[in-house]
Amino acid sequence: MSKAKTKELMGPVAREGVVVWEGLGEEQEEEEVHRRLWKRFVQTKEYGRFVEFCEECRASRYIGVCYGAAGVGKTESAKEYARWDEIEPLLSWHGVVQPRLSPENPRPTVALYTPTATVTARQIEKDIALLRWSLRVIGEAARAVPQEVETVEGMVRPGQVDLLVVDEADRLKPQAVEVLRDVYDRSPTGLVLIGMPGLEKRLARYPQLYSRVGFVHQYRTLGKEEQQELVEQQVRSFGGGRGEGRKIEKEAVAQIIRMTGGNFRQMERLLLQMKRIIEINPEVEQVNREVVEAAREQLVFGRGV
Repeated sequence: MSKAKTKELMGPVAREGVVVWEGLGEEQEEEEVHRRLWKRFVQTKEYGRFVEFCEECRASRYIGVCYGAAGVGKTESAKEYARWDEIEPLLSWHGVVQPRLSPENPRPTVALYTPTATVTARQIEKDIALLRWSLRVIGEAARAVPQEVETVEGMVRPGQVDLLVVDEADRLKPQAVEVLRDVYDRSPTGLVLIGMPGLEKRLARYPQLYSRVGFVHQYRTLGKEEQQELVEQQVRSFGGGRGEGRKIEKEAVAQIIRMTGGNFRQMERLLLQMKRIIEINPEVEQVNREVVEAAREQLVFGRGV
């Protein structure tokens, strides 16, 4: 591929300011950052395995450890499994959003907690207590049980939520790990810890907690066939192709798979750049390697891709 051809594809994009961040206002930047290709969660085969893993932890009341590389979909899978997009808007820093409580609310059975980078063990204890109490209130409202609702810091009513999922568990310091073990021992719930590769080895340093681990799950990248199907599905939505959707060359698909290595986040970022290039270069009837390479040059990929 010639550099001139790559620049030809990239040039209009840069002039429109959609991949070159310089000159964009704050609102435009925020919109670009949060722009997504898939409007709904994509239930991949690996998500199915993640659900099975979480269900085992719930049923047996064990501690489970889930680890995987950044961008494979751990956090999004946890949110989908916990129905967090429905539940999180009902929560506030002091408990629950009272005007939104109604019998139509979801009935939470999974608590999803993400510690901040500087969280202390004491704060984790308070946060989890408030989170569990808030989810119980939401669940009781969904059952239309009349009650007086008052937020009390540290109040815990176990039994409503049967699984606690802690994302970004790599951030936990030794004392915070002990807090989670204590929460687990005092409540009839399962516990899932999610983090980067190496989390399972790090937790092995805490024998009192690790002896309670019943399941370890590696969240893997997409398989080649599944990734090819997702890529072709998205390219068809780019428009064009005489009513049948736009096509993509097999060599271009192979190039995307090689570049992203099955990493869902990287694949989505690359496809988003490709879509922008196609929108500004509608004369390109079929997505080829030149389009992929032009999109690739706008992104930062690891591992020397």
